[in-house]
Amino acid sequence: MEWFGASWLPGDLEADHDLVKVLSDSFTEVKGNSPLIEASPWATDGGILNKVGGVPVVVFGPGVTKMAHDANEYIELKDVFETAEIIAIAIMKWCGAE
Repeated sequence: MEWFGASWLPGDLEADHDLVKVLSDSFTEVKGNSPLIEASPWATDGGILNKVGGVPVVVFGPGVTKMAHDANEYIELKDVFETAEIIAIAIMKWCGAE
């Protein structure tokens, strides 16, 4: 048998990795509660960056996963702005900025 469908390289990152902690802390700072941390059941380009490039990868963003790639896909703007704030804070913490 030969598979002609998509093939994605899976990545991984330890739950106690510094990037996970920084992003989690930033999420908690903005949202006021802890994030749900779980393995991603869908494919991303993150595996290539992680396994080939040696880059730590966290899949994170706004929206509801069950709405992704659906006929009525949408993301609420407040979620986009909140996510942008979380990412900005995480980048500043990751880079050691005050």
